[in-house]
Amino acid sequence: MMKSLFDEAHLMLQIIRLLSKYNSRLDSFTLVCLLQGYINQGAFLEGKVLHSYLVKIGAQSNTFVWTALVDMYSKHGTMEEACKVFSAMTEQTLVSWNVMIVGFVKHGLIDRAWKLFRQMLSDSMSPDVATITSMVQACIATRNLDSARLLHFFATLRNLDSHSLFGNAMTDLYGKFNYLNDAQCVFMRIEGKDSVSWAAMLSAYALAELKDRCLISFYEMLQQDFKPDKSTFLCILNVCASLMTLDVGRIVHFLTVEASVEQTIDISNAIMNMYNKCGCINDSQQVLRSMHACDTVSWNTMIAGFAQSGYGFEALQLLHEMEELGANMDYVTLVELLYACSHAGILDVGILLLFMLENEHGVRAGLDHCTGLLDLFGRTGRLDEAFNFVDRIPFQPSGTTWKSLLSGCRIHNDLRRAHTAAEFVVDLEPHCDAAYLLLYNTSAIAIYDDIIWQ
Repeated sequence: MMKSLFDEAHLMLQIIRLLSKYNSRLDSFTLVCLLQGYINQGAFLEGKVLHSYLVKIGAQSNTFVWTALVDMYSKHGTMEEACKVFSAMTEQTLVSWNVMIVGFVKHGLIDRAWKLFRQMLSDSMSPDVATITSMVQACIATRNLDSARLLHFFATLRNLDSHSLFGNAMTDLYGKFNYLNDAQCVFMRIEGKDSVSWAAMLSAYALAELKDRCLISFYEMLQQDFKPDKSTFLCILNVCASLMTLDVGRIVHFLTVEASVEQTIDISNAIMNMYNKCGCINDSQQVLRSMHACDTVSWNTMIAGFAQSGYGFEALQLLHEMEELGANMDYVTLVELLYACSHAGILDVGILLLFMLENEHGVRAGLDHCTGLLDLFGRTGRLDEAFNFVDRIPFQPSGTTWKSLLSGCRIHNDLRRAHTAAEFVVDLEPHCDAAYLLLYNTSAIAIYDDIIWQ
């Protein structure tokens, strides 16, 4: 497929050279189609040749063609070239301004996007809904709520706030800032809602931890015959995983099959995670085995499922399978494997894994790995080694680290060490109610023991 695309690009290049040789010219429509073809095929070098041809025939005055050229450089990420072409235009249209702003935002050059937006206003060029929406995306990227509110006000003055393009972006922005009421107000004003509008609103509910409301809105979306997109499916699958709503999760799984997105790697990973959280490890395995292709996250998700369900040896078997297939292992792989060993109570294997993955696969140990190993020490009752180890790790222990030790102390009824661990948890996580309760209980037991022995 790629070969045929580049063959086509090469053929078009030969045509341009012939035209240049005989001083022939193509019309604007054909030139724009050629540029769009180069953009779609990633044939950037051929596009540059066409650029040279356009300069030779003096096409700078053709804003239609020159804007397409700006778009080509912008999408390729060579924004300096895009700026040169933009500046060379004899007349800059609203579309050309928008193409430049979109390019700056897409490539993270937010300050330059704002500078161009201000220049656009000072040149008396009136922004349209695409311009303002691009600037909203810039606000999302930099978490700039104040500027976003000004853009919202600006759009309202121009009666653009009900446009789906702008409304979708603002709903998404307010959702990400956890301003749910604002997100709902914007969503309600959108005329001609589409699947993207619903996806933004569902995401806002999920981020606000209103997961039941998210599922209700998903049902409303389906009732109104909107087709969920990939981001919607990911959002709802994660909600089902959090709520452990297996019945709804199975329906969503069916809908992904119906929408032909089930085999998308991140969708399959989300389905596996949902089944893991609902305790359906066999269903999760079936999804993994049915995947046409999988990534490191896929393997990690399955290992995590085995760990959560107490199948430590099955998780290790999966590691062996990963090695045979040459699959990449990362930081998370080792974290999940250590917790799998912890749940299975196989300490020696956990220690061996820590050294093996670092030496053979280049996975450097971090605090999460140390926490997993401490959990393993604690569960197997080797608390002396656990407390010696926590004093020697090259990281500042976190509240989670001490909670792992606390859990081991509780399992083996070591009240003295439990009290010590609980004090650290309270110090690092003052809002952890469980630590306060245990600290109170261990203190009470210690006082009771003192009274008994007096």
